[in-house]
Amino acid sequence: EERTLAAYAMANFETELFALPFSGNFGLRVVNTDVTSRGLRSGIDVINNIDGTVSLVSTGTFETETFGGSSTAWLPSFNGTLALNDDTLLRVGVFRALSRPDPSALGAGRTIALAGGGSYATGEEAISGITANGNPAAEPLMSWNADVSYEYYPNADSMFSGAIYYKQFTGGFVPSVVNETYEIDGNTVVVPVIVDTATSD
Repeated sequence: EERTLAAYAMANFETELFALPFSGNFGLRVVNTDVTSRGLRSGIDVINNIDGTVSLVSTGTFETETFGGSSTAWLPSFNGTLALNDDTLLRVGVFRALSRPDPSALGAGRTIALAGGGSYATGEEAISGITANGNPAAEPLMSWNADVSYEYYPNADSMFSGAIYYKQFTGGFVPSVVNETYEIDGNTVVVPVIVDTATSD
């Protein structure tokens, strides 16, 4: 479940720059996103098999687990048009943008990997790792965008234009370790779980 609240304010302007008409707008958008992911988690029993391997079986008792996350992004923008003459315009634009993770990357699923075969003194020893299939707390990836365009209107039906666009994309997703509580073999244990988190690098 994703809930997004956004607010936007924008102001127009009209002035002169280098004694030429210059107009446009600037604004700020604020976006708050809350993500909630719910799933069922079963208690786990550890069974030592006769061949020395280990099996995990559900206790048949399920509890609802809720994972969540929240982020707030501030997104400024600016657009300006400089009239070089009656038929030629120079446009510039700068804005901050966000890219949200795919919804499939925000789930609450967990994959449990078993350690090698053998007998274990405690249930947590039988688990080599737990990997998250999603992370509702993953923050959006941010970018700065800018463009400059030149437009020439030789007549009412024609236009020639050229533009340069620049994008600086910051961030990515890297694995990190968080501690989560599990019931394994009747005992409540804290197990490190690998989740993907956003980085600003």
